[in-house]
Amino acid sequence: MEKIERTARDRWLVVPTSEPDPQVVHRCTEAVVAAALAEVSDTSVVSVAINRTGQLNVPASAIGMPAFIEQDLPGYCEVVVHQQDPGGHTVEIRVWVPLTWNGRFLGTAGGGNRTTAGLMPGDEFRGATLANAVRNGFAAASTDSGVGRDPRISDWQLDESTGELDDNLIENWVHRSTHDMTVIGKAVTTAIHGATPRFSYFQGTSGGGRQAIAQARLHPADYDGVWSSDPAMNWTRLIPAELWPALVMKELDNALAPEKFEAFRQAVVDDFALRTGSPESFTTSDEPPAFDPYRLVGQATTAGPIVEADAQVMKMIWDGPRTATGEQLWFGLRPGAESWGALGPHGLCITKEEPDGRRTPDPWAIALSWFATWLQRDPEWDWRTLTFDEYERLFLKGIEEFAYLSVEDPDLSELRDGGRKLLLTHGTDDQVIFSQGSRHYFDNVIEHMGGRPATDEFARFFLCAGDGHSFRIPSGFGIDLATGMIALMNWVENGIAPDSLETLHFADDGISVAEVRSIAAYGTASVLDQQVTYRSPRHPSAVVFERK
Repeated sequence: MEKIERTARDRWLVVPTSEPDPQVVHRCTEAVVAAALAEVSDTSVVSVAINRTGQLNVPASAIGMPAFIEQDLPGYCEVVVHQQDPGGHTVEIRVWVPLTWNGRFLGTAGGGNRTTAGLMPGDEFRGATLANAVRNGFAAASTDSGVGRDPRISDWQLDESTGELDDNLIENWVHRSTHDMTVIGKAVTTAIHGATPRFSYFQGTSGGGRQAIAQARLHPADYDGVWSSDPAMNWTRLIPAELWPALVMKELDNALAPEKFEAFRQAVVDDFALRTGSPESFTTSDEPPAFDPYRLVGQATTAGPIVEADAQVMKMIWDGPRTATGEQLWFGLRPGAESWGALGPHGLCITKEEPDGRRTPDPWAIALSWFATWLQRDPEWDWRTLTFDEYERLFLKGIEEFAYLSVEDPDLSELRDGGRKLLLTHGTDDQVIFSQGSRHYFDNVIEHMGGRPATDEFARFFLCAGDGHSFRIPSGFGIDLATGMIALMNWVENGIAPDSLETLHFADDGISVAEVRSIAAYGTASVLDQQVTYRSPRHPSAVVFERK
């Protein structure tokens, strides 16, 4: 096999421009697809059509994406299939099969608590979509798990007629629909091209990264290679921990302005630079950097001076949720990471100014739904009634009641024994999913699977310093979709295990690459081990480091 390399910013494979086989075009029909799915239970073919226009009009989505036109698409056969789950819900699966195919299949994932993110414009999002899959010559599939038409973005799991959770929809979300999508997608692809996929891959980020880990653990035979980016695994600890910053601010009656949060973040970065010599605008350690927020008391900001109460809030948010006796329930926001809206309207530390001038916390929606709907079956629950004691009780209740949601079992022996590969990546400055959770998981995998050398044979983890949640941080360095896919494919198809990955920093235009840097796989070398020294113009007396 020839080594796979990048062909353009968002391309990792060249799609031939030759005319497709007429037989392939001829097989893009409802009859052919229906025959292919005859043995797949409870399926019906909704539509089959060829799109040769080069574009697709994408309507606005329920997750807040505006309408846009997806362009530069090759000719493809679009198939929509409905499948009834055991609870009678209609699951919608979409399969796109390029008329000129490279013999590969790509399973796509979702975000948040949905298994499909639909179509998202641009290539900055670190999640494969049907569109960028077919642009690279892959056949691909997506599934809505039966909730795609539910307007309740976070509360689809509640059956409003009974007031109870819908176990079938939950199982769809955890793993069943993704596996069914894979079976259906491969069958449709095989029927249209008359050949089975040579290689199959699954890729997802955030909630889609959770899906990827679920596939690797529960259905390892489905894919030759799986890439999980910034995964929302450890669900029963991660999601309630995402409410902790808002609860801290509410209970201490001190909702911080973004300017104060930013002062603490910048102080962490500056302190790390002085201690380690790093010239970066982010911290580069695997371990969250240590910093005492009380050092900033008295410092002026545009939102007023920092006071001891502000430092107390920041310390508790960094420490993460704890029991009344001090036991850590899960990780907190990594010091140096931003989560108060500077990079968009979302974050765990968002606060808003009320008409009367007071500032109040604005909690993370999925975390609110966890406490309201999952744990209490009450979507109208007022989170402002929550206390630290009740938070602890509900946190522990969720761990016990919903253990099957967590997707945290480190036993990947079936994946290993089948010769499959797992690529796990996480940005250290993830704004909403604590990168320490992925490190915790991979440490458990290493221990369970016989140590790092044994684990290296089938699973690699990369902590990407300065990278954010599923998108590149403009001031930092980030891994993009093409980079991860190239690394995974070379590992699966050419036996070239990824010892390092390239991360990219873009120029102000957001298009051209200003700098490329390399990061080592977790456990093989620290960031500083890969660098040589020079003097920092910001701290001339400090020794700092430049990557080779």
